Amino acid sequence: MTGSAPARRMARVGRLAAIAATLLVRLVAPAVAQTETGLDFPGSAAVSAMPGPYPRTMRFKFENPHLTGLPIYGPNGQGVTYIWRAFPRQQPGYYTAFFWGNDDGRNDIGTFLWADGGRAADSYYGAHPYPRGSSSATLHDWEIALEQGDPVNGAVQYGRWHTQALRVWADAQGNKHHEFYWDLPNVDAAHRVERVSPASYGNRVPPAPALTWGDAPWAPSNEVWSGVLRGFQIYNAALSLPDIMSEINAPRSTAAGQNAIWYLNLNPTPGDISDKSGRGHHPVWVGPLRPTLYTTGTPGAPPLSVSLNKTTLTRSETLVATVTAVAGTVTEPIDAYVVLEAGGGYYSLQLDGRLVPGLIPLARNVVVPNGSAAFSFPLAGAPPGTYTWLAGVTAPGTASLLSPLVSTPFTIVP
Repeated sequence: MTGSAPARRMARVGRLAAIAATLLVRLVAPAVAQTETGLDFPGSAAVSAMPGPYPRTMRFKFENPHLTGLPIYGPNGQGVTYIWRAFPRQQPGYYTAFFWGNDDGRNDIGTFLWADGGRAADSYYGAHPYPRGSSSATLHDWEIALEQGDPVNGAVQYGRWHTQALRVWADAQGNKHHEFYWDLPNVDAAHRVERVSPASYGNRVPPAPALTWGDAPWAPSNEVWSGVLRGFQIYNAALSLPDIMSEINAPRSTAAGQNAIWYLNLNPTPGDISDKSGRGHHPVWVGPLRPTLYTTGTPGAPPLSVSLNKTTLTRSETLVATVTAVAGTVTEPIDAYVVLEAGGGYYSLQLDGRLVPGLIPLARNVVVPNGSAAFSFPLAGAPPGTYTWLAGVTAPGTASLLSPLVSTPFTIVP
């Protein structure tokens, strides 16, 4: 009967079913994308254990970039802009995305401490994850490495893609500016690391200048990137933020980008890291070791992950958690779990947006699709503290993981 309690209950059930169906369609809708390639670095422990000549390293470099239009702060200090795509996997200790600095082949701390009679480092910078609290820590923050220091801001989220940019330049007084945007298109203060170095820094040319990617020249095999690097775009000018966004979407789409492009390889492979910009700035591998090839859907991308609108929020804000599924990594049917770890307990996300106590699958006995769905959680009344999303897939009806868990931490502040 219209208006009866059973009818109202059925209507609510129908609405929930419709919501769940909509979310499921959003999560499993197929996505057509061009095949992407990249360099899949295995991390420091794996490279250290590889057979081969000492020192073991896995890196490529541009030799003497200062002689080919890429001084450390750009021609006449007008700047340099680096754009790349990074997929970090969790490992203890240090990472190297890249360094502009000395790479003289000594392969020890003397490569780093080349200035002032071997007592200091000068004229270098880099941008990567930095271990939190100790050199063997397994949690990291995003950093700019420079001045024998490591300013940080923002927790690293492992197991997902980040579009990143570093721009550097010297001002009229000679001060050196550094801005690292580690999760574009986010450019707010919570998503960038900044440092202004004094005019005395970065003026001396190192003995063997190089732009090095994948491992640190002064600590080979100890600071290897863990994960995938791809989408390299380098410009010998400090591009504006709007120009950076346009160049990310389409290289050389801006006048500044056309004029300043120095190196381009969006889809590198271990066998082809050559410059596609037409400028002829080709890097070389150091030593015989190579990363493996990443292609869309290979283990560089986990089958299930969570990304967040912010990693530090107040209780007046809303957390938006986007669940992303990537087909191809695991091909057999799975149970999918997205779980919030909070206060020592576990709360499982369901398709209707609820969090229920315990470990309950988001989806059961399904083949991993391509797609994503966003879930919103107002934080009013939530206790301050650190929380972690965990995403993973298991064999149906079991607790047997078919791929590593992907963890995404965030913090609620008063």
